[in-house]
Amino acid sequence: MIGGSGFVGRLLGDFLQAEGYALRVLSRATQVKLPYPARAYRWQQDGTLPAAALADVDVVVNLAGASVAEGRWHRARRAEIVASRVQTTRAMVVALRQLSHQPVVVQAAAVGYYGERGDTELVESSAAGTGFLATTARQWEASLVDAGLDNRWVLLRFGMVLGNGGGALRMLGKIYRLGGGAALGSGKQYVSWVHSDDICGFVRQALQDRACHGVYNLTVPQAITYNTLHQALLRRFRPLFASPVRVPRWLLHLLLGEKATVVTSSQRVVPQRTLSTGYTFKFTEIDAALQSIQKF
Repeated sequence: MIGGSGFVGRLLGDFLQAEGYALRVLSRATQVKLPYPARAYRWQQDGTLPAAALADVDVVVNLAGASVAEGRWHRARRAEIVASRVQTTRAMVVALRQLSHQPVVVQAAAVGYYGERGDTELVESSAAGTGFLATTARQWEASLVDAGLDNRWVLLRFGMVLGNGGGALRMLGKIYRLGGGAALGSGKQYVSWVHSDDICGFVRQALQDRACHGVYNLTVPQAITYNTLHQALLRRFRPLFASPVRVPRWLLHLLLGEKATVVTSSQRVVPQRTLSTGYTFKFTEIDAALQSIQKF
């Protein structure tokens, strides 16, 4: 697992370990604390993967990528966001080409690929959008898709991930419990989300089903509007005070710059290919998903 110490990596690693997988984690940190047993490897100083990390592995899971939600998007931060995805994936591809066997590759991606699309339903074959996140996502995916590997690969476009111990809910939970939650933008923009349990569940299916190959949207079948998410968060956290003021799109862009697109862009994503595999989502209703999460 590349990026196995992040939010999704910790949850997926714990799940795969319970499923009987022996895990190896590749990290740039000198010391990595994980909630599951794993053999740890470090990136080499020249930016390549150590050969021992991939020796005889059956699966390579790449979840690496700097958070798009942290910090302002100044030039250096933008470069870090892109490099942490594109360069890491390219280094993985180089290492895979040197192997005598062909592990299955599970690669993270994001619905930011689609950009701002209003209420248009977006399936896996829909075109990429424009803007920084869409351009980054397109380059990220191309680092794997255009590499021409013979390995079976599965590329997962994550929506907003909800789960224990991190992700969007860590920040939103703090805001709403303190009474700072407000509807953002028009409130009509679509939010495509997925519960971490369904990330784990679909990864298991993708590993077991040899016919599973290519790009998959990993979001609930029915996206919700931000207004719907806002009301669900109010019900979940029950703040003593809820802001009656909507934060307009122009103000968010004034405060955050292009980073505001993380919450103002509308992406009505449909997991068409994911559903075609026969996978049944464990969580499809936002209230049930939020109630299942206890650790923020």
